[in-house]
Amino acid sequence: MHNWISSLGLTPTSKYWDITFTLSSTEIEKWLYRRNKLKPEDTRISLSVRSFGSWTVNLERHDKLYISQWRANNDFRVESQQMKYSTFIK
Repeated sequence: MHNWISSLGLTPTSKYWDITFTLSSTEIEKWLYRRNKLKPEDTRISLSVRSFGSWTVNLERHDKLYISQWRANNDFRVESQQMKYSTFIK
């Protein structure tokens, strides 16, 4: 990762770092400062990678119908108030 950061012309300022990539079903600005413009079904997915090798993928709906998280070592979790999503995952 240090090589990739250097190829962008950046210099890591710390021994430890993390980087996050986020994709959304709508404009990302709505998630940041126009949350009232989001529809309940709008979703976003993000990948966070840390310098020490850990990573996390988060998938969430704006209305919090479900939030899923996938981590290293095949650790997959889903939080939902609706049983159909919890049952589906099992």
